[in-house]
Amino acid sequence: MMKTGMIFKRIIVTAVMTIPGIMLTSCGGPQVEISIEDGYVETDLSAPEGMTVGELLNMAELQVGDKDRITPGLNDIVTSDNSQIKIERYASVRVNVEDEEETSVELVGGTVEDALDSAGIVLSEHDYVNHQPDAYLSNGMDIVITRRLVVKLTADGRTEDVLTQAKTVEELLKEQKLELNDMDRITPGLKDSLKEGTKVTVKRVEKKELVEKEPVDFETETTYSDSMTVGTSRITQQGVNGEKEVTYEVTYVDGREESREAKSENIIKEAVNQKVVMGSKPQGKTVISKQAIYDCDGSGHGYYIIKYSDGSVEYKDF
Repeated sequence: MMKTGMIFKRIIVTAVMTIPGIMLTSCGGPQVEISIEDGYVETDLSAPEGMTVGELLNMAELQVGDKDRITPGLNDIVTSDNSQIKIERYASVRVNVEDEEETSVELVGGTVEDALDSAGIVLSEHDYVNHQPDAYLSNGMDIVITRRLVVKLTADGRTEDVLTQAKTVEELLKEQKLELNDMDRITPGLKDSLKEGTKVTVKRVEKKELVEKEPVDFETETTYSDSMTVGTSRITQQGVNGEKEVTYEVTYVDGREESREAKSENIIKEAVNQKVVMGSKPQGKTVISKQAIYDCDGSGHGYYIIKYSDGSVEYKDF
């Protein structure tokens, strides 16, 4: 679709002309109703039959150039059957597409659309042309085509379709008056080219310092006592957590925390270590097994084979 910035209307001028030296009366001979189409201007007039097209145009003060096309020809006689005169003007025009070489086009009776076709210009849906496609060409006319496209821009909590003539992401953001800081993340990159439908995303990044209080865990100090058996323990001093202030550098992306890094810390309350005494005295030996061995005389007496945890063995009569 060709987008244009100018609107043209056909102007129809109706005139009844008196040719000098000829009385336009019923006694002056037959009259011919003539229609002259000259681009946007259409002139209707009455003239004596038998005049040539050239004479009629001269009398109507319509100037034509050597390269203009006149239908019928200048030497043709105007009659009631040959009363429609069309002037098609010669025009040399310049066709300019931004960032491309200018093209010169010469046409007779052409329109802006004809000039674009002649120059081999193919318009995209959103391109802008500074004249209407059906506008007649005039000599020396400049036809300028501005390439435009629609991209999707997401920034500052909004996503919208943007009609732009920017060529790169950087040009788009400047056009939209979006100010950036050095930490903002732009996708695609600033130097990347735009094309129809490109999705451009601006993520706002900022860093802030945040101070938080955090506990400092106490440590446990262990000592050993041979007055306490192995496996027993006793707390001699209860541990108490301390407190510190930690300064973080926090990174926010579009207002949401993404990461944090501890930069410094300050102890404002020392922790109290917990003290524990553990027993180191070996425990007494214990019986692992006790096996009865009876005498063969049937007396019911015999001995036990007793095995202890320290590996020793004892034999005990019963």
